[in-house]
Amino acid sequence: MKYFTAKEKRAWSSNRVQSMCVSYDFYTCGDKEEYEDLLFFVKAFRPTIQNMVIAARNIYDHSDIETLMEKYGTDEKGIFEEIMFGLGETVYTTYEATETMPPTYGIKQANAKAKNNPHTAANLR
Repeated sequence: MKYFTAKEKRAWSSNRVQSMCVSYDFYTCGDKEEYEDLLFFVKAFRPTIQNMVIAARNIYDHSDIETLMEKYGTDEKGIFEEIMFGLGETVYTTYEATETMPPTYGIKQANAKAKNNPHTAANLR
């Protein structure tokens, strides 16, 4: 029997970000060059939380916040959260499996550890 582990790979695409902006009516106050800068950023950097916040701030700064607050019935914080949510939808995850040694730690060991952890045990009730 072969044993595997996996590596997570997260990515986003400028096409998905552009579609998201159009769908949510974001980035209505930026010019072509500013919009291209955003899309270049998405192509050049991985979607870490830090990079997603940078992109969200850029989208926020180039959006009609007053109109969006009225449309979504929320405040400025809510609009930023909507932008982050939208960006989250543009991220996709793939997994790369690699062969490994037989596991020494599995479900039974993880469950035993969780049952002995007061923080985890409270969530199990």
